[in-house]
Amino acid sequence: MNTKPISAKQHGINDYLFSATQFLVPERLGANPEAVKLYRLLGGNLLLTNLLTDHPAGAAPVIAYSTHRLIDIVSVAGLALLTFHKAIRNDKRMLPFHLGYTALAALHIALTNWQRKS
Repeated sequence: MNTKPISAKQHGINDYLFSATQFLVPERLGANPEAVKLYRLLGGNLLLTNLLTDHPAGAAPVIAYSTHRLIDIVSVAGLALLTFHKAIRNDKRMLPFHLGYTALAALHIALTNWQRKS
């Protein structure tokens, strides 16, 4: 029995919120332009992936839900590596946001029930 609290639908809804956060927060924090561009690119990638995933919050079932999980895992690993990018590492406003965002994204994946799409 899987007791993870985040359903596929809730995961999809949360991903839309994560994407909006990537688009909006860095600029509002006053992050450097390179970090803002980087996060907007990441936000667009997440938005597109989520829209095309076969789950209740997706728009077009092109990407299998199990593949979405793999994409999420690779994306969080990429976020962790981006900690070393100068646009993130050297920005006193961006670095705490980035570390918190990365941790929250990892927790989101860990708490998702990947066994059911309902």
